[in-house]
Amino acid sequence: MKKLFKQTKVIYDAHLQCYNVYYKNFLFWKFDQAYTVYDHNNNETAKRRGIECAKNMLDTVEVYRSTEPYYYP
Repeated sequence: MKKLFKQTKVIYDAHLQCYNVYYKNFLFWKFDQAYTVYDHNNNETAKRRGIECAKNMLDTVEVYRSTEPYYYP
């Protein structure tokens, strides 16, 4: 099985007060989701959830891929 993501990172945005989760796709970092401090009632909970999400993304694997691409009619 092939892992889909090789690197992830969590960045704290002080202006918006949220933890942003990113994954690396080839050469570029792509945004996945944000965990805001307001939604999780405190800073530590939002931080912990962001880190858990980033760690779980590293375990994401490709299970099946079709041999022929799908063409739209």
